[in-house]
Parts: sequence; structure tokens; C-alpha cells
Amino acid sequence: VVEASSFRLAHSRRFAPRVGLWLNFAPDHLDVHRSLNDYHRAKARVWADQGVGDVAVVNAEDPVVDAAGVERAALARDLGIDGPDVVRFGLAPSVAGRPVEFHQDGDALVGPIGPNGEPAVLLRVEDLHRALPHDRSNALAAAATALCGGASIDGVRAALTDFRGLAHRVELVGESAGVRWFDDSKATAPHATLAALRGFDSVVLVAGGYCGVAHTDGQQINRAEARADRNHAVRHGGDGGRRRVGRADGA
Repeated sequence: VVEASSFRLAHSRRFAPRVGLWLNFAPDHLDVHRSLNDYHRAKARVWADQGVGDVAVVNAEDPVVDAAGVERAALARDLGIDGPDVVRFGLAPSVAGRPVEFHQDGDALVGPIGPNGEPAVLLRVEDLHRALPHDRSNALAAAATALCGGASIDGVRAALTDFRGLAHRVELVGESAGVRWFDDSKATAPHATLAALRGFDSVVLVAGGYCGVAHTDGQQINRAEARADRNHAVRHGGDGGRRRVGRADGA
């Protein structure tokens, strides 16, 4: 398993994974890439050299990633060559009028693992250690990638059930008077923070650090207001000085 960063992909001459997963796309690393288009081209390299028998695993609920998957398949058709198979994952069973092979069905995560490739239960949502929206999406992504790479269904189920999350990534660190405290310092970009916020109804957000996404960081963090009934965000330190973002209604 290789984590192919955009930094490496941007300089790769040929990279053709048997199974290539692209999780998401958001303004990031613009202190390294010259433009957002350059960053997109680097990320898209994960599928560029794949061929027949390879699999491109696509996040159907990220419009940029999903469009890139469609474009990759269309390019192969236009050139008259065999391209990779495309497998989509997401919480919904259908996105943009096309089926999503790995998705959530009620209280279960399902995939095309039945005897004839029909949808069947991978595992119950309640069997995940934590089941925030991004946890379920990540579980589907991991299952799709592993199964397409030859892993067994039992092995995938065991791995997802045993996984306890990562340190500093929405990690519960304390609770007092009904208030829970989470460490999400591993979320080093606004879009990662927003993914975590989608799992909570009421949030007091304290955020700060170095700005690696040019001018977009404040805009994205301000979007956090729409993710919670109560949200107070504070950005401080790093290259941006101390700045208050958001509101503190009822917090």
C-alpha cells in the first residue's frame, strides 16, 4: 500500500497502481503547487497510467473527483484503448443518476459482494468504533480498495471492526458536565475540519496554525457556521496572527 501524495505524483513519470483510490479534492498545498489546476493535475496522476485490469476507486460524492473518474473513462474510449474499471463509493446508492457500488443502505454498509455481484452487507454501521459521516465514507473507500485489490470479505470486515481511529483525528480526550472534548489537530486543512464538523450538531471550534491554502482558509472555516447549530471558531498563531472567525451563539 502506497500513499501517493500530490508532491510525488506531480513529478512521477509513470505510476500505474493495480487499484488507485482518490478520496477527495479541496484547495490545499497551494504553498507548494503553483495553482489549483496544477494541484488537480497532480492528484489526477493517480489514474493517468492505469490500464486494462486496473481499478480506479472514485468518491462519487466529491464532484471534482467524480468528474475526473468520468473523464478518465471517456479518454480511454476516445483513444480506443482499454482503461481501468471505475468503482464508486459514497453514502448514497446513486449520485448524479449513476449507481454507487459501495454505499450505505439503512444501518449497513454494502458492496457488490454477493454471489453474482449483487449488493450485500459488508458490515453494520454499529460495528464501527465511530460512525461519523466521514468514518462511514472512509470505511466504504477502504473496503472498495481492499476488495478490488484481492482482499477477502472476512478480512475487510475484521479490519473495519477492529479499527479504533487515529490519534489526534476526532479523538475523544475528555468529557465534563455533558460536554465532550475532541482533539482533531491531525486535520491540517480546512476541508478536513469541515468533514469532522458534519458529524456534530453543536460545536465550539478552536482552530489555528500555518496557512498552506493561500487565501481560502478563512473562507472555508467560515463555512463551518453552516455545519452546526452553535459554532465559535478561533484562529490564532501560525502565519495569520490571532483572528476570530464565526460566532458564539449560545456557546
